[in-house]
Amino acid sequence: MEKIKSSIKKILVIVPLILLVLVIMQIGRNYVIIRSLKEKLDQYLESNNYYIRKAISTYNTYRVFDMYKKDNKGKLIENSFSLEDFKDIERITMFEDKVVTYEDFDGNKKIDENSTVAEVVILNPYSLYSKDSEVNILDELFKTSIKSIDYNGRPCYLINNSLKNEGMLVEKSTGLLVKLYKGFIELDNGNKVETEYRYYYEFDKVTDNDVKEPNQLDYMKNQ
Repeated sequence: MEKIKSSIKKILVIVPLILLVLVIMQIGRNYVIIRSLKEKLDQYLESNNYYIRKAISTYNTYRVFDMYKKDNKGKLIENSFSLEDFKDIERITMFEDKVVTYEDFDGNKKIDENSTVAEVVILNPYSLYSKDSEVNILDELFKTSIKSIDYNGRPCYLINNSLKNEGMLVEKSTGLLVKLYKGFIELDNGNKVETEYRYYYEFDKVTDNDVKEPNQLDYMKNQ
């Protein structure tokens, strides 16, 4: 009987220790991966010449943002299509000394010289793991699951936050965000999500012609 009690005590001690070691290993692995991805991404965050395409899919709308950035000039082209009313909207926003938007809504064109549209920028998806408090960082790492997958021939990490019910797909070689999911995602079983963001990048290829302003004579001013 004493042997049984002794064995039970050992189990009660060993099992929690094993669980603790597994948790520490998970946090450590996540930390190493996140740190490596962040270091790779840093070289792109400082870029002054880039093209980004961001495509947003929802249950009834499809939107595409094409952002061209060259030095202090920026040009954002937004195209939206609604499945409910089948209407197309195109907006071209220029960023330099001031923000000006050229809008084409089903053939009705106008200029808005008081626009508040924001540029599409290179996102840092690892900001959650860069908080001031070490406790907060460890908490985020603990809630994060990371697994390697192949996406269209590109080695990527699928990073999910179990409590926030969202996930992201990042490229291993660059740390750049490839997809962002609003809703928990498991790529292998084909689960559907409500909103999906897709990203595509090019660097050091944007020319002056890419950031050229539209002809104002083709639009009327929005007073």
